[in-house]
Amino acid sequence: MNLETHRTTRNSRSERLVINVQFSKDPLTPREALREPPTWSGAVLRPVGLWPRTPIPTAPFDRWGAPARPLGMPLSGLGSVAPDFELRDQRGVVRRLSELVQAGPVVLFFYPKDETAVCKKEACGFRDHHSEFAALRASVFGISQDSVESHASFAENHHLPYSLLVDPQGRVAASFGIKKVLGLLPGRATFVVDRERKVRLAFSSTLDAQAHVRRALSAVRSLS
Repeated sequence: MNLETHRTTRNSRSERLVINVQFSKDPLTPREALREPPTWSGAVLRPVGLWPRTPIPTAPFDRWGAPARPLGMPLSGLGSVAPDFELRDQRGVVRRLSELVQAGPVVLFFYPKDETAVCKKEACGFRDHHSEFAALRASVFGISQDSVESHASFAENHHLPYSLLVDPQGRVAASFGIKKVLGLLPGRATFVVDRERKVRLAFSSTLDAQAHVRRALSAVRSLS
């Protein structure tokens, strides 16, 4: 096999790999045939220009209050528009993100489960600094898959001055791009969303509860 490879001139959209092959009695292995591999684009391993990027679809809310088709926003998507949602708090009141941001920045901390060690530390950390968030006109909301009753008990036991939202089956967490730990446990992540519903902080740490509070407070201060 005689192999000749060359690239066409670079244009504004892509760069293609052209391979001209003439067969002979001595075929080469695929590794030998490709003298020069195709280029790859960004973190997603695909040939440049192989297919165009498509916009992320949006959809109405499903029965759980999350987008009917998760937006799949990456956790590092700073500046991205946060997915809107409607979730009940521990009092049964429905909260919608697009309405909450009208009063000022919103801090959303997603945590695995009520009354677990790291989650208690994180929730109490936001409690202890709640006056600082309030002074900056920021609202704090905790979100997990626990029930309304569980949230009510958790908030009462630890004197939490903010609302806890119920995210059945973790659908809203998934729409924010939060991955499960080891594919089983709900992830821990904190977001700061500004008045335009743009993400100004996206932070994830499974065990460092206090880091979530520090990073969120710092992000809110940067907006003032």
